Amino acid sequence: MLKADLEVVREIISGKAKFVKQSDFDAYIEDRLLFAIDSIDTIRESLNNISNLHLTNLSHRMNESMHKLTVIGSLLLIPTVIASLFGMNVALPPLDFWTIIVISVILSMIMAAILKKIGWI
Repeated sequence: MLKADLEVVREIISGKAKFVKQSDFDAYIEDRLLFAIDSIDTIRESLNNISNLHLTNLSHRMNESMHKLTVIGSLLLIPTVIASLFGMNVALPPLDFWTIIVISVILSMIMAAILKKIGWI
């Protein structure tokens, strides 16, 4: 669009264009420059909106990842607490390894059910 205007301006300056007067030429140039500035502003605004949309999409993905990590951390919290209690050098109930594992799994399943009920999973 601006290349066509450039050709017309060259013809007017060289004197080949007989259909345009010099007085109309100044108004024409001003009008075309204002149009070009408006077009550039519109394109700049569109690019800014696209950039904001991309950043919003990245933020949404990060929020989804953080949500998944929070759920996984919540589910692993109970077995970690049980393991830390039985790992201390203090007197605890005499339970064998598999009983402790079963208790950890059952409590983790209860925690998963609670998280599902409140809508986290």
